[in-house]
Amino acid sequence: MKIYILSILITFYINLRGQELNYISHEPNIINNDEYEEILTFGEDADGTIYAAGNSSKIYKYNNGEWNIFSIPASNKIQEITGDGNGNLYIVTQNEGLWILKNNKWNLLNSSNSIYPDSPQHGGIAWDKKTQSLWVGTDKGLIQFQNDSLHIYNHTAYPMMIDDDIKDLVLDSDGSIWMISHISTLVHLKNNKITSQPVGWNLELYNLVFDHIGIKSNGNLVFASPNYGLITYDLNKFNFIDTTVENLFLVAPDSSGNIWTANKNTLYQYSQDTVISYENSYIPLFINNIFISSDNHLWIAGENDPLTEIIPENPNSETPININEIILIYPIPVSEYGNLTIEVENPGLLKSLTVFNLENQKIYKTDNNYTQYLNLKKGIYLLSIDYNKKRYLKKIIVK
Repeated sequence: MKIYILSILITFYINLRGQELNYISHEPNIINNDEYEEILTFGEDADGTIYAAGNSSKIYKYNNGEWNIFSIPASNKIQEITGDGNGNLYIVTQNEGLWILKNNKWNLLNSSNSIYPDSPQHGGIAWDKKTQSLWVGTDKGLIQFQNDSLHIYNHTAYPMMIDDDIKDLVLDSDGSIWMISHISTLVHLKNNKITSQPVGWNLELYNLVFDHIGIKSNGNLVFASPNYGLITYDLNKFNFIDTTVENLFLVAPDSSGNIWTANKNTLYQYSQDTVISYENSYIPLFINNIFISSDNHLWIAGENDPLTEIIPENPNSETPININEIILIYPIPVSEYGNLTIEVENPGLLKSLTVFNLENQKIYKTDNNYTQYLNLKKGIYLLSIDYNKKRYLKKIIVK
């Protein structure tokens, strides 16, 4: 399998710690002066009800501007939660199974009463309203719950499923399922057929690790990778968008074309060729999860922090400057060990210039405020330019 890299992709990076977003801070635990349980996951009903849960049996429910708290009949950590269009709720818990709330009654499917895997760890959940199917990723395969029965997709029954340990999944508009596995394999299930593309540790050069998967409104996939940053997938091509942000483990595309990502400390918004990082007081110090609701709001959960709801529209956002108006880089592409020239319109505003390879290794850095001439061997590189209190990224290819 070939991996194609988008060779000339310009990204503007703006570090705006004071940048404001329209947000609401939620503290659902104050309803009964309850002890706040750390939130690890979000989910949503067909009617727009938001659910948040985490390290206990408590579930926080948000509907029509009000919070309520209820519990599943267990004390396990809740890993995934979602609802269907019929008022039913589906919850998976660590090392236990699938809890179903139907007609105000709880039912648990586990290895003692069904073919549900024993002591599962879960990664991803989705409800397909077209087929009335629930999809759940586990470390022992993909589970389909339909018409009150279970079906398991794993390597034993489907050899093309290289790895059974599903870390995350998303539902495509055509009803197919995209999954990422523990060994960083992209798995696609469509019309009961499975295809797998090993794109992680199975490739010597691109030792990718996938942590989270999302799907954009145009159908393209997007991945958060702890060691390669933000990656998109379009028509069998993997495009490395930003490799300089370390330890990305969350991704959530919204319906406006933005891609929201996060590591433990910072929230990032990718909009076309612009990146904004947020480290405001209302962004949790340690981010656990991010989630896009059906009304295009971004929900953020952190360790021992209130929930943050980000509302679309940012009247304070600034229009990014075209990098070609302030920095001239030529020739593109450049030949191996040929002179790559970088000229800055106003050298006094240049703080630093750093060159990374695709393995995120720093191979060159300068603080000098004059024209730079670089001699690089064959490969793909990322130039990081700190200029006028902003950070710009530009990928180049050396042939």
